[in-house]
Amino acid sequence: MIIGVSCGEPKVRLNSIREVQLRSGMCMGECPEIIVSIDSLLNYKFHGGRYALKQGYFTGKVSQGFWDTLNMRFEQIHYQQLRNFYQERSTDGPHWDVIIKYSNNTKYISASPSGLTDSVESVFNTYLRSYTLTKLARTNHSLNFDLFKGWVKTNDIKFPPPDNQ
Repeated sequence: MIIGVSCGEPKVRLNSIREVQLRSGMCMGECPEIIVSIDSLLNYKFHGGRYALKQGYFTGKVSQGFWDTLNMRFEQIHYQQLRNFYQERSTDGPHWDVIIKYSNNTKYISASPSGLTDSVESVFNTYLRSYTLTKLARTNHSLNFDLFKGWVKTNDIKFPPPDNQ
């Protein structure tokens, strides 16, 4: 009887999350500029800027198991009830912006990792670092991320020389 039950069809997990995007911004040190986006179709998009281990635009696919695990980890931290803004406890460190699209809703979170609980920071950090474990292919096309809006690329800023007065 146990063998018959364990050999049944695996249950399909009903995930409410459609897409997660997370951006890590610069700090006063060498914090990497990174954007990671994963959607329910298992598409993985990545942009690495200054100090990222991979620099440029990359795409890939994740497994259904990875996507299910990601959804379960977000559910464990009750992502729908998280505040939209978390104060920074330190003067320096990366800043994270997160967009979670679920059901017919969108959750925006702006936070410093030091302002989050350990469990939330762990989930976001694991998600952010997933690009080091995912097989990615470089693309020559720039990718569209909702999180690019309002993001100033620091290497594009030019400062004029000081006046000689």
